[in-house]
Amino acid sequence: MHMAMPPEDGITVKMSFLVIDDKVWVKAKFSGKPGLPKLPDKWMALDKAKLTDASGVPNYDGADQGNAGPLLDAATSVEPQGPGKYAGFIDVTGGEAAKALEDGEAAALGEAGKRVPFTAVVGPDGHLTSLVLEMPAAGKQKAYQYVVAYTDFGSTPKITAPAGSAATKAPALAYDLLNG
Repeated sequence: MHMAMPPEDGITVKMSFLVIDDKVWVKAKFSGKPGLPKLPDKWMALDKAKLTDASGVPNYDGADQGNAGPLLDAATSVEPQGPGKYAGFIDVTGGEAAKALEDGEAAALGEAGKRVPFTAVVGPDGHLTSLVLEMPAAGKQKAYQYVVAYTDFGSTPKITAPAGSAATKAPALAYDLLNG
């Protein structure tokens, strides 16, 4: 799973997680300002016992990792925009849609969270390939795009645990950042 956090104070965070069975690795990169923390440019093996909230680290349980299902279920209007393209509004203020956001974000959005614009693309095979929500600013959170992309339907990638020079144990700094 790859994710990019919206820039905050000029700092962009990009993270990738690799989950195999009950093992988790992370890569993280910070950019936008000089002097930002530097983590190894390798897969860092995480010890879940060192995480204060292990639920913040993804685990694969067959669920929709991008939360597209609960978000689309909360759509209040959907209009076709051409073959396989749709646009509308989603109410992210309650239910499963609110759980897809960061804790407290749905409440902070208030009324603006009831009409969040979205676009979606469905491929010719009927699979959702992308969902983009235009999230409004809320509290200290600036406006950003919530992007979910699904690719490579019908193919099974070979996933192997990182080993040798491709992996290392996560340093204390990684736990400090993940534990907030």
